[in-house]
Amino acid sequence: MNNSITSDSSADHSDYTEAERIDRRRDDFRWKILIYPSMTAFIILAFYGFFLIKSMLFQLTEMTKHMDSMAGSITTMKQSMVSMNDDMGVMTSNVALMNNSIGTMVKTTIDMADYTKSMAININDMRNHTASMVMIASTINNMDKSFTKVSREIEQTNQGVNRMSRNMYDMNKDTNNMARPFNFFKWMPNPGR
Repeated sequence: MNNSITSDSSADHSDYTEAERIDRRRDDFRWKILIYPSMTAFIILAFYGFFLIKSMLFQLTEMTKHMDSMAGSITTMKQSMVSMNDDMGVMTSNVALMNNSIGTMVKTTIDMADYTKSMAININDMRNHTASMVMIASTINNMDKSFTKVSREIEQTNQGVNRMSRNMYDMNKDTNNMARPFNFFKWMPNPGR
C-alpha cells in the first residue's frame, strides 16, 4: 500500500528530485517502524486486558459461591440461637417455679417455727431446736432472695440472647442482600472448568 502511495506521489510529482524521493522513502520507513510495533503492542495489551477481565469474573463467581455458603452457615447458627433462646426460656420458667416452691417452703417453715415456739414454753430442749429452726428459716429466706436474684439474671441473659438472635437475623439478611448483586455473574462462562 505504501509503495502505491509512493508511486502515485511520484507520478503526481514528477518534478521531485532524487534526493527528495529518498527523503520521502526514509520518512515512510520511519512511520512504518513506529506504527507497526505500536499496533502489535496494542493488540497484545487488548488480549491481556481480556484475560484480566475474564479471570476477575471467575474470581467474583467463586466469591459469590463462598458468600452463599456463608449465608447458609449463618442461617444454621441463627436457628441454633433460637433453640438456645427457647431453652433459656424453659430454664427461666423452671427457676421461677422453683422460686415459688421455695417461697412456700419458707412460709411453711416460718409457720412451723411459730408453732414450735408456742409449744416450747416449758421445754428447754424444744427451745434449742426452735432456735435452730429459725436459723434454718432465715437461711432459706436468704436462699429465696438469692434465687430471686438468679431468676432476674437469667431473665436478663434471656433478653441478651433475644437481642443477639435479632442481630444474627439482621446480619443474615444483610449478607443475602450483599450476595444478590453477585448472582448477576452466574451466566458468565467459568474459565476454571
